[in-house]
Amino acid sequence: AKRYTKAQAIQWAMQRLGLEGGRPPTPGEMAAAKARLDRDRREEERKRARARDRAFDMWRKATPIMMDDRDGACAIVRAYLKHRAIDLAEIHALEEREIRGAIVEHWKTMQFDDRGHKAAPGYIGACMLVPFRDALGIVTGVHCTWVTEHGKAPIPTPKLVRGSVQGAVMRLTRGAHNLAVEDMPDAWRAKGLCDQVMIGEGIETTLSRSLRY
Repeated sequence: AKRYTKAQAIQWAMQRLGLEGGRPPTPGEMAAAKARLDRDRREEERKRARARDRAFDMWRKATPIMMDDRDGACAIVRAYLKHRAIDLAEIHALEEREIRGAIVEHWKTMQFDDRGHKAAPGYIGACMLVPFRDALGIVTGVHCTWVTEHGKAPIPTPKLVRGSVQGAVMRLTRGAHNLAVEDMPDAWRAKGLCDQVMIGEGIETTLSRSLRY
């Protein structure tokens, strides 16, 4: 990473704030700079909100993985997982409404012209969709994996995320007592029930481990 001197860092900050010239900014310039930063923050939050909405809509329209959709996407996803030695029917308390399947266009392989208009479609195929949820259970993003019956789809980036993942997790099973994460405190207070929480990296890896419980 490139290292900057203190003077260079100050110069960069002045440029970022639109306060170049080497003189102290006037109150009007400071107010204008703050307004620009506030405007940029609001626009960034609007972009994040739109991305979250698109992610939730994409997942909402998909079919729960143990059901069969008319396009056959869920069957392909189940076959892919079985090829990875993961039989979903053998997983106790599977979050089968969380893991979903659909035919989805891969947005990174779309082609656009110089004006930003879509010139050619991206790869279209079966996709496994799993939502990211925050501590309140709200969907903030969705993890997409394009697959075939025998492996990941033949594209450069078969895994993509839409929306936000910060402070969120994908929920794959509900534990020995069939409890969602947010239900555990009440279950403990009311009935003394307590489940282990297993945390893993990667959907397939964590599902594989779930077969042992």
